[in-house]
Amino acid sequence: MNLTSDNLQRLLAFPFRGPDWPTRLGIGALLIVAGWVIPIIPWLIVTGYAAQIARRVAMEGAEPELPAWTDWSAYLIDGFKVFAARFVMALPFVLVFMLAYGLIFGGTLAGVLVGEAGGSDTRELGALVAVLSSLAGTGLFLLAIPLILAISLVLPVPSMHVIVTGQIGAIFRFGEWWPILRADIGAWAIGYLLLIAVGLIINLVTSFAMATIILCFVLPFVMIAYMVYSILVTEVVFAQAYRSASQKLATGQGYRDAGVPDVRN
Repeated sequence: MNLTSDNLQRLLAFPFRGPDWPTRLGIGALLIVAGWVIPIIPWLIVTGYAAQIARRVAMEGAEPELPAWTDWSAYLIDGFKVFAARFVMALPFVLVFMLAYGLIFGGTLAGVLVGEAGGSDTRELGALVAVLSSLAGTGLFLLAIPLILAISLVLPVPSMHVIVTGQIGAIFRFGEWWPILRADIGAWAIGYLLLIAVGLIINLVTSFAMATIILCFVLPFVMIAYMVYSILVTEVVFAQAYRSASQKLATGQGYRDAGVPDVRN
């Protein structure tokens, strides 16, 4: 990814450019608000809208811009595909965390119940159950943390592959998206650093706003706008990384052999 000032401005400011951008960005903000009333569906639509922008950037090298909100069913379908793929990849680690918490809290509770049920005869057994369960849960929790960090770093690559191919199953085609990750790790790293920097700036702004009486009332609206902005920019930044990495892969024949879309043109 070319980290020039012009490129940064193009990626980070694209939601505020183009025809009728206030209305198009405003529709996204309304959908975010609607997502707090109607579960999931409005947020899937926003995700699918961002995915279609990202697909054009990744496949065609198009300039990112907010299109008119027209094909709502397609947005919903694309959003569902992205959500489903990410959920499937995250599910094993969610289950591990649930098991770890279950061992820690459930084991402790079980130990207390065992100790209280039999009086002094089972008190030591209950304490042993509680201690062993807590140790097992803590160990599992500590083991899961680096694995979750690793999958979080890798997740944008298969997610973008799902967006580009339009297939949920693409997330399981390790042989297709792994070369895209390896081809330009720097592009993916820059994407992460860029988004982290944006997040830090927003946190500083919100911290300042919370310290002032007037801005506190404006803050909820700013956060809604930021949620839409974050979804849009995140997908486009990683779409740019996907395109950069894909262009560094082998020849056109190599793309076809690996099943990777040729985005060099």
